[in-house]
Parts: sequence; structure tokens; C-alpha cells
Amino acid sequence: MVSLVITRNIFRLLYAYTTSLSIRCLQVATGQVASTGMVALSYVQKVSEKVSLASDFMYNYMSKDVTASVGYDYILRQCRLRGKIDSNGCTTAFLEERLNMGLNFILSAEVR
Repeated sequence: MVSLVITRNIFRLLYAYTTSLSIRCLQVATGQVASTGMVALSYVQKVSEKVSLASDFMYNYMSKDVTASVGYDYILRQCRLRGKIDSNGCTTAFLEERLNMGLNFILSAEVR
């Protein structure tokens, strides 16, 4: 179960990893195999200081269910914009804006 949480929160992990190491060009690839039949692969490429691109592939070999997705993370001065498109036709966008110290405004949408 932990491996699936890591895959779904890859942008959070990438942000924590890059801020602690301050690396300019970063590539992260992960792969997990669970005893439930789930195989998860993900890849993140930090394009610039403010832009990251990611891809994700999940396959359950017991139920033959496959999902692939492509996403982005763009950091602006006062906000962060994230989005994802997956193979099921689901498009997701997420905007997080810092209004004050400790106060964030979050706006999200999902279209199926």
C-alpha cells in the first residue's frame, strides 16, 4: 500500500527531494510490485527550475486493468499549478495559491 501512495504523490516527493538537494536537472524513476497484483511505474523529469513533467503506468495483472497518465507541475511566484491526463479520459487540474504565511487557497477540478 505504501508504494501506491508514493506513486500517487510523486509530485510531493519530487518537490521535497529537489528542495533538499537543490539539483537543477533531476530525473526520478520508480517501480513497485505489490502482492495484490499491482505493478506501478513512474517517471519524473524536472525540465527547469519551475517546471516538472511526469508519467505514470499502473497495471493489475490479476484483473488486467491498465491505467497510464501524464502530468505536469508548474511553480509560479505565488502559486503552484498541477495537472494530469490519464488513459481513462480523466483530466485533472489543481491550483494552490499562497495568500499569507500558513494560509493557502486551493482550487481543483476533474473532468471525466
